[in-house]
Amino acid sequence: MVPLVVAIWLLLASAAARAGDSLAVRFLYSFGKEGGEPGQFRSPAALSIDPEGALYIADAGNNRIQKLSATGEVLAMTGGFGWGVNQFHRPSDLCAENGLDLYVADYENRRIIRCDRELHWIDAYYFPAGEDDKLNLGFPAGIALSIHNDLFVADAENLRLLRLNSQREAVYSFGDFSGGEGELAEPQKIAIDGEDRIHVSDRLRGCVVVFDYFGNYLQETGTGVLKEPAGLQAARNGALFVADTGRDQVLVFAPNGALLAAIGTAGEKLGALSNPVDVAVSGDRLFVAEAGNHRIQVFELQWLQIP
Repeated sequence: MVPLVVAIWLLLASAAARAGDSLAVRFLYSFGKEGGEPGQFRSPAALSIDPEGALYIADAGNNRIQKLSATGEVLAMTGGFGWGVNQFHRPSDLCAENGLDLYVADYENRRIIRCDRELHWIDAYYFPAGEDDKLNLGFPAGIALSIHNDLFVADAENLRLLRLNSQREAVYSFGDFSGGEGELAEPQKIAIDGEDRIHVSDRLRGCVVVFDYFGNYLQETGTGVLKEPAGLQAARNGALFVADTGRDQVLVFAPNGALLAAIGTAGEKLGALSNPVDVAVSGDRLFVAEAGNHRIQVFELQWLQIP
């Protein structure tokens, strides 16, 4: 009888082989289960990794943020239901990549929260309707921090992206009904690649919409392949990882849009996925947050070639 881990390796590796022998994937381990105790989750919505390898999880069902080690050890935690300091109402996304700050999209509270790396509260940013309705923020579904210290926010209510400068002032928006080919129908998460291109998953359009840094439409990725794309990660080698909740898989695309691999199958077993909502890549490790199985799964990546 083939051991479970070996079987998962063979299954995923064969999927990569069908994509052109570009990527082999092996399941390593998982942590977390449904619950409200530290290290447990209820419908985790997003994850992010800081430069030291710590994981930050938007534990949406528990209205809190957890900081964990790469193996699931709880390092810090903050939150609870509410609209005040150290409280959240359905946190939907976060970013910790700069190693100094953690930014959280606090969905139902219509705000962006800033904490330090140990989850101590620093500030909250609101963008209510004013004279310029292009710069207000409805429900923030996704958030990403650029290397230029600008924040990009996916607004699920106004169906557009909002750019915040380093002073966290709203400076412009794009992707709304005036965006032509780049008009967003249901924006979810955001990833910024090494060339400053803004990738936005659009669940209703079933693709990832790509803009330049100033909001000009460039192209689509995954049209006809993706079903309900959610979380994104632009890897350093240019590959784009997409958590597809409709397919219960993580799909990997080359910079030219070619499909490199389809990771996982629907289910509850180790290596299988149920409603994967976000992904993060650190070195040769892929972390996947599953809302359906209330856990984080970790895979090893072995790159063979990228077309």
